[in-house]
Amino acid sequence: MLPGVPGLTDLDAHRLRRFEHVLNDLLAESSLSPDDGQPVRSQRLARVRRELAARGFLGYAVPARDGGCGGPAVAQTLMQFVCGYHDADLRDSTGLGHGRLIARHATPPVRDRWLPGLLAGDLPGIAITEPHGGSQIHATTTTAIAHRDGTWTLTGTKTWISRLNEAAVFTVFFNDPAGHLTAGVIDAAADGLQRRPILPAGLSGWTWGELRLHNVRVRRCHVLGRPGEGMALLREHFAHYRPLVAATALGGAAAGAFWRAPAHRRSRSSPCCRWRSRSWPPP
Repeated sequence: MLPGVPGLTDLDAHRLRRFEHVLNDLLAESSLSPDDGQPVRSQRLARVRRELAARGFLGYAVPARDGGCGGPAVAQTLMQFVCGYHDADLRDSTGLGHGRLIARHATPPVRDRWLPGLLAGDLPGIAITEPHGGSQIHATTTTAIAHRDGTWTLTGTKTWISRLNEAAVFTVFFNDPAGHLTAGVIDAAADGLQRRPILPAGLSGWTWGELRLHNVRVRRCHVLGRPGEGMALLREHFAHYRPLVAATALGGAAAGAFWRAPAHRRSRSSPCCRWRSRSWPPP
C-alpha cells in the first residue's frame, strides 16, 4: 500500500516500515497492558515517546524549520494509524501534537525555549474546555487582567485536560483584557497552577482533570500570534489535528477487525455454530 500513497517516496516507505518494527520492539520491552495502573502506564508511554524521539521518529514529519526531519505530512497520518493499531494511548508517541501551536505561532524566544524539549519527548498540553462545556468557546470565562508592568495574570478553570500531570507546557485559551479570545503558552511548573485529577471513562494512559489558574502571570512574548487571534488559531490547529486523531482511531478499528474476524470464523466453524446455522431460524 505504501508505494501508492501520494507524496511518499520509496525512502519514506522504508522509514515507515522501520518505524513499525522499532515500535513493536519498544512495546515488547515496555509491556503496555490495559491492566497497568495509570501511573505505570503513563511512565511506559512516556518512555516509548522518548525512545522514538531518540531514534528520529518523533520529529520525522515535523518541518525542518521547526527542528524536525522535514518528512511529508502524510507520514504523520500513517504513523498515527500504526500507533492506533497497537494502542490508542500511543496517539502522542510521535509528532508535536498540540506543540504545533508553539512551533507555528510562538515568538522566537518561546520557540527556542520549548521546541527542543518537545522534539526530545516532552509532552505538550492544551487547555480549552471549561466546566460549562467544550464546544462553547465563545463562553470562555478564564480571564486575563492587565498590570502596569505590561504583564497579564490569568484566573479561571479548565477541565478534561489530558496530560494534566505529564505535560511540560500548556497552551491556554483565555479572554484577554480587551475581552477577545487569545492563546498563551504557560510553563507547567508556573506559580498559580493547581491540578485536580478526574478518572476518564475512556483513554486513561495520561492523567486527565481540572487545571485551575489563579493569577498565573503571562508576558506579551508568551502570547501565540496576536491578542484576539485565539479562535483563528483554534480552527487552523484542529483542521490539522483532527485528521490525525481520526487516523489513530482507524488504526484501532483496523486492529479490532483484524483480530476479531479469525475468532468469528473459528466460532462459526464450531459444531455448536454449525448446528445453529442450520437450525435457526426454524422452518
